[in-house]
Amino acid sequence: MASRRSRQQETEVRGRREAPRPSTAPRRGRPTRARARAISPALLSTLNKDARELREEFQVPGLAYALVEGDETVALECMGCRRVEETGRCPELKPQPVGADTLFQIGSITKSFTATQLALLVEAGKLEWEAPVRRYLRDFALADAWATREFQVADIVAHRSGLPDRCLGLMAVLGFGRDDVFRALRHVEPVASFRGAYAYQNQFLILAGKLIEQKTEKPWAEALASQLFEPLGMSRSTADPRVVAGMSDVASGHAFIPDETGALKICPIPEDWRYTDALYVDAPAGAIHASVSDMARWMRFHLGKGTFEGTPVLGETGMAYLHTPRTSIRFIPPASAVLYAAGWAYLSAAPRPLLWHDGGTPGMRSFLGLIPDDGVGMVVLTNLGPEPQEDDTQPRMDMAGALFERFYALYLGLEAQAQARWPRLLPANDRPARLASWEQDRETGVLPAALSKLCGTFVNPAYGAFQVKQQGGKLVLRMGPRKIVAPLEHAGGLVFEAVLPGDLLFMLENPRLLVRLVLDKQGNTRELRFLQGAFGDVQQGRFIRRE
Repeated sequence: MASRRSRQQETEVRGRREAPRPSTAPRRGRPTRARARAISPALLSTLNKDARELREEFQVPGLAYALVEGDETVALECMGCRRVEETGRCPELKPQPVGADTLFQIGSITKSFTATQLALLVEAGKLEWEAPVRRYLRDFALADAWATREFQVADIVAHRSGLPDRCLGLMAVLGFGRDDVFRALRHVEPVASFRGAYAYQNQFLILAGKLIEQKTEKPWAEALASQLFEPLGMSRSTADPRVVAGMSDVASGHAFIPDETGALKICPIPEDWRYTDALYVDAPAGAIHASVSDMARWMRFHLGKGTFEGTPVLGETGMAYLHTPRTSIRFIPPASAVLYAAGWAYLSAAPRPLLWHDGGTPGMRSFLGLIPDDGVGMVVLTNLGPEPQEDDTQPRMDMAGALFERFYALYLGLEAQAQARWPRLLPANDRPARLASWEQDRETGVLPAALSKLCGTFVNPAYGAFQVKQQGGKLVLRMGPRKIVAPLEHAGGLVFEAVLPGDLLFMLENPRLLVRLVLDKQGNTRELRFLQGAFGDVQQGRFIRRE
């Protein structure tokens, strides 16, 4: 990506360190020698320079990163602002500097916390990793009866269910709640054998939240605070939206939004954005807000094998379980592999294996990586979503991942790569290939002259009732409990594009859904069929007319 100069002013927090704790008392009669630091001052200086360059290149309004080594935070840097004015491609800063205590959404890094909560309950004898989920949640069900019986607690955080990648992802956007998603899992058709393939999921973390609430007798966010935030001194972290609303030092998410000419500009997500609640439907998958200083504590805890500042929080056996890879994602020639552990991804790369997770919420990107063999880790938090690109079949690197890549290369003496050496957990978008199968439908089929014949209510067992109605002489689609209204633009033949509201651009890169009308012999719409990838995970995207 070409470098772009902006008028952004920077505020920084440099060189903040925590004093190292002594490990053991020296032996009498033998001189002690300070352990050589693996992260050198020269590396820190180069990385800081790289961070500035990348921030300018990616146009990130604000960022914070921290590096830890052993039980010490050796660097903590903050740059830029929490929120920008909507002034176009190169936004001006408001006087809201990012600091060490500024809260960012950490997205799917939350999964490492939720998995650790489960490990604590296993250690306390309240759960078993290999126990069937139905032992604890009797109403849990999948479409496959055998998978329902055999689905274990460990499978919740291993992404090996056999269901389609990111299934039911639009339910929260439509206004459905946690229990709705939980019940809808039984309607999702598997696309692979159970435990036979990796497919990234958020919705199964709802099961984890239910288990944690059942065994702690607390709401998930409260249990998270008492199990982890309080023992680790993470006083600037929360998963409770009410707590976030009462805080002032909070970063806003930003996204690239096209203006009336089509030019992209960086816009903050409105404070009253109506889809904010969608983040909390599957909260155990990605709802934590945390500061960079608190995330440094999180890294020290995991690098310390469950002990923090001399106090055991989780036993070494439980921590080792979380870090052990169990689901294969892909092989990287010549001799590396990416696997998934429990709330962590694992890269079996030479010269050092890596534990990591990235995170993405509307307008935010984050990355956390640990090199356990060396006791070294880095976290990067940013408040800008990725810039749209013409070729959406390729995974993109945002600034958080790019900066960690720079650190990884500097630390190990490797060549920095244009693409991260760890593929993103989310797969490349295959929408263009799927669109090709719809071209024939665009060219064939004749619509009836009367629009009324196309209207009706159409039902799907997971996504509920959608309505096609006439409004101002045109067709519109009304969807979900939120009653989202999307105009239907004729794309040719029997195919329409449902144009979702513009404020969904903060969440969806392409807020257009292709839908095909299936007519009966009288020319009435018998069913709606959505393009695979929108609602195609249930009943192949079919919504049947309700008489």
